[in-house]
Order: sequence, then C-alpha cells, then structure tokens
Amino acid sequence: MTEDIIKKLRLRAWLAITLVTIGLVAVVMLHRLNVSFTSLIQANRPLSVSCLLGSAIGSMALPIVVRLIFYRKASKNKGISSSDFYCMKNLEIISVFAGSLFALLAYYIPVFRYHMYLCILAGIYGIYSILPVDRMYQKDISSFRVKNE
Repeated sequence: MTEDIIKKLRLRAWLAITLVTIGLVAVVMLHRLNVSFTSLIQANRPLSVSCLLGSAIGSMALPIVVRLIFYRKASKNKGISSSDFYCMKNLEIISVFAGSLFALLAYYIPVFRYHMYLCILAGIYGIYSILPVDRMYQKDISSFRVKNE
C-alpha cells in the first residue's frame, strides 16, 4: 500500500517541480521580450515584503507546521495511517508550490533585488525539500510510523 502512495507522491512532486520550471522559463522569456510591469508599477517596500513573506511562508514555514501537526498526531496515536501520510506529503507539496509561485511573481514584477533574491532562495529550498527521493520517503515512513491499511 505504501508503494502505491509513494508512487502517487512522486508523481505529484515531479508535476509541481515541472510546473515551477515551466513558469520560470515563461518569466525569463517575458523578461527577454521586455513584457513587464516596470513602467506601470515601481518597486516599493510593501510589494517586496509581501512577495518575500509569501515565498518564505509557503516554501519553508507551512511545510514545517504541517509536519509538526502530523508528528504530534503520530506520537499521540503511536503512528499514522497511510492516508494521513499521503495527506501530509500532499499538503507539503501544495504549500511549496504556492511559495514557489510567489518567488516567480517576485522575479516577474519589480521588487527590490535583495527581496527578490531571498524569494528565489526560499523557493529553491522549498523545491529541494519536496524532491522525490526514496531515502527521504523511507525516513519519513519510519519516523511517522506509517501503518499499512
């Protein structure tokens, strides 16, 4: 049962990574074609900080909170079911994808360079954290004591 769940999670993670990569290519191409908001919007602090917070919360903070919630559930119930494990990993993938979209937004619209670089760094860290590696899945399965249904 867990092999089937790992296969689904791996597919979802690769889909999210592929979509972010396609978005990055699209944003770079839009910059090369000089299609941007630089004439309409000037870089300001609230916009820059909003992009930075969205990227950092989505790529780093939300996955940690999700893992903490499910870890507490696992420690209280002496493990979690495989459907709960799938839900946890799926929520991690979705939150990292949303944080990476904030990083792409920060790259497209005019924000301060320092904030843009931090957004991109947070997005890269988030994508790295959901890379579908068998060792990571096996470590998570053992640490959360996933029960086969």
